[in-house]
Amino acid sequence: MSKYLILGTGEMGLQLAQLIFSFNQNSEIILFSETGKDINQKSKKLMSDLFKLSRMGKFKYKLEDHDYERISFVTNLDNIEKPDFIFECLREDKKKKIKFLEICSEKFSDSIIATNTSSLSINDLSKYLNTSERFFGCHFFNPVLKTRFAEIILNHKSNLDNLTKLKIELSLYLKDFVITSDNPGFIVNKVLISLIESGLELHIKEGISIKEIDKSLKIGANFISGPFEIADRIGLDVVAEIMKNIKRTTYIKFLNTKIMSNELGRKTGKGFYTY
Repeated sequence: MSKYLILGTGEMGLQLAQLIFSFNQNSEIILFSETGKDINQKSKKLMSDLFKLSRMGKFKYKLEDHDYERISFVTNLDNIEKPDFIFECLREDKKKKIKFLEICSEKFSDSIIATNTSSLSINDLSKYLNTSERFFGCHFFNPVLKTRFAEIILNHKSNLDNLTKLKIELSLYLKDFVITSDNPGFIVNKVLISLIESGLELHIKEGISIKEIDKSLKIGANFISGPFEIADRIGLDVVAEIMKNIKRTTYIKFLNTKIMSNELGRKTGKGFYTY
């Protein structure tokens, strides 16, 4: 039985739990919530979503009632037995990530630890861990169950044996992954932010409508989604945070007006589009 600790019960944490649970019957998954806010509702929703996925034939095995016992929610890390893998899925807040990565690094001396960051430096985060050789960036993409893809980011001290263990692990439930060095935005977000930034420039400076820009990219360049649809899927708050981290801040003020109105994209029902 492989043991997993997922730090964070937000959208990405819950989706990752669904992914692992769906593909690995020999998994025990613990989700950690710092505040415990809405933890009962999140637990019920997760179980309901897993049942629906099973009914849709998305599982690699036949789901039985006792399988649900392999998932639990906790609000402290005191009584957790050593997990094999720790996936940190807290919001893109450097101080918060460091706080819990440091705790886990000290408490679980043999666990492989991966942070699901979209733009923070893995080398920088690794400085706060006492065993950076077992620490990696593991950037999953929303929606996790559909994309089933990740960027694995190495730090200067990443150990190849630990990397092999992580690759074997991810191959159980991902379609594919890439391995890259630590650079701002990694691969996907570096390109996507440039695309979103170009779309914002056309919209703000030249007055071209959001729909026309998205339509042009989808039909003219055969994109599945245009830049504003992509931004809504990522979350405008996350887009703004990535822009700050990779120092592409020209249009953050424009995004902040929408963020302050809770227009974050698909997750709040409204962003550049209404859902």
